[in-house]
Amino acid sequence: MRAAEQKRAARAATERERQALEQVTAVRKLLDEQADGARQALQQMRDAERRGFADQLAAMNALLAARDATLRTLSDREAALGARERSLETQVAAAAEAKAAELFATERAAFEQQLQVQSRSLAQMRERELGLFAEKQRLADEKAAIELQKTLDDVSAKLAEAQQKAE
Repeated sequence: MRAAEQKRAARAATERERQALEQVTAVRKLLDEQADGARQALQQMRDAERRGFADQLAAMNALLAARDATLRTLSDREAALGARERSLETQVAAAAEAKAAELFATERAAFEQQLQVQSRSLAQMRERELGLFAEKQRLADEKAAIELQKTLDDVSAKLAEAQQKAE
């Protein structure tokens, strides 16, 4: 049961990690595309500058500033996603550790209870065994006493018979 919960927690963490990685990859791709766009815009700006088109240069500067802002925003999002991923991993690990500790405590209590039951049962069996041993000894003593009495009775009968013959 504990292993299944740990596996389920591990699968959930892996799925969250995969989703976070997909988001990071998408953000990186977008960043690359925007970087390419920024490079193209920069090249266009240089071309326009060579031609002396000041208004195009201003538009390009505005475009570059907008792209820079977008890049900063995306970079911030990527950092936030990374922090969130680490936080989730920490939470999953803490939850799995807490569940494992809880399961261990539950199993330990059950094992201790079983041990107590077995100890009581063993004590009862020892008590019965000692009782049976005492009963066996008592019966052996009775048997010996009966055999001794029989032997004494036989000897007394033979003495009485010998006395009757002697008379």
